[in-house]
Amino acid sequence: MLVLEFFIFTTVVILGLKKKGSLGLMSVLGLLIYSLIFNKPIYKPALSLGLIILSVITASSSLAASGGIKLIANIIEKIIIKHRTFITIIAPLFTFFATILCGTSYIVLTILPLVAKISIEERIKPIYPLTACVIAANHGSLCSPISSPFLATTHLLRLNSNYILITMFISCFIGLLATILFNFISQRIDLKKENNIDFDNIKFEIDNIDFDIKKAKKAVLIFISGISLLFFYGLYNKIRPKFIINNEISGCDMTLLIPLVMFSIGAIISIICNIKIKDILEQKTMEFGFQSIITILGISWLSASLIENSRSEILILLNNFLKYHDFFFGIILFLASIFLASQTAAILTILPLGITLGFSDIKLLSILPFVDGLFFIPLTAIFSYAVECDKTGSTKSGKYILDHSLMIPGAIATLTSVIVMFTLV
Repeated sequence: MLVLEFFIFTTVVILGLKKKGSLGLMSVLGLLIYSLIFNKPIYKPALSLGLIILSVITASSSLAASGGIKLIANIIEKIIIKHRTFITIIAPLFTFFATILCGTSYIVLTILPLVAKISIEERIKPIYPLTACVIAANHGSLCSPISSPFLATTHLLRLNSNYILITMFISCFIGLLATILFNFISQRIDLKKENNIDFDNIKFEIDNIDFDIKKAKKAVLIFISGISLLFFYGLYNKIRPKFIINNEISGCDMTLLIPLVMFSIGAIISIICNIKIKDILEQKTMEFGFQSIITILGISWLSASLIENSRSEILILLNNFLKYHDFFFGIILFLASIFLASQTAAILTILPLGITLGFSDIKLLSILPFVDGLFFIPLTAIFSYAVECDKTGSTKSGKYILDHSLMIPGAIATLTSVIVMFTLV
């Protein structure tokens, strides 16, 4: 029975990955087939998580429609240009913090063309800053309080969200620093060698998009204020809104506060900056966000139903080995992130399995950096765009699948983050 269920799950994932963006839809189809064939009950999907992510992408899309994301990108651009000699250090650092602020790794798409252009002008192979920026975006999404992977983690683990945020930030940031150091040293060594790249004859143009700076500044201020409010709500239970239910005073749960605040941010930005709903819906963040919601709901619905219906068989199969070998469970999480090509989908698929096996929340948190396996077989749009931006051809997607430019920097970042996290918790 368990083998057939695993076959259905694997088939659904493969079909979802082959037809890009349809992993969530294929998961629901697989759940329907599973229910009809095995006559098993279907468990409730993670609707509260879907609501949270919908509110976040609505606020982010409002920020984008007002020009706020372009303003952040412009600020980063000015800093990079001012310190262009150290682009391999500056660019990924600001990509990391911009990702944390905006809650989406896709903000790096606005930075990569500039990074490639300045690298060529400085006669630096773009592979070094570009790969570091891709890693920075992936790691930044793991420790942003409004990103899908982080929200999925806080949804599953019964730990203080700020504790998760701080430990993930420290481990991911140190992992990124290790990659930046490796790339910078590699760049300095490469500069001493002769190369056959004709930097002078490479033409690179970037389209400049106009936006209202006043509106953008207001939107960024509103957005940061809202995120700060959520941070303090998570840190101090006493300041949360209180309700009287059955003559007892109880504070509002964060699963309700996050969508309340984030939807309100979107509403305030649209009112103050005079943004039309149509403009918000047309943003790329909204497009990618809806794909993310469908994927998250679909994969979590399917995996939750499979795990709950096969709990006893899974415990018998894995309990004796994995219960005392949490490192190997981390490897499973790593492989899931590669196979599913999504940090969030891997978290929602594997962490419930860990909970079923009896892993403590602290143990599951300690292996969480393993989830950044996106570098191993880079199927993401971000790395593909980085390859496209590199007009010198130094950034490669790989002829034999694993011989790509992201492998070594990505492995250094993830392995360092894992070691740091094991040390912290």
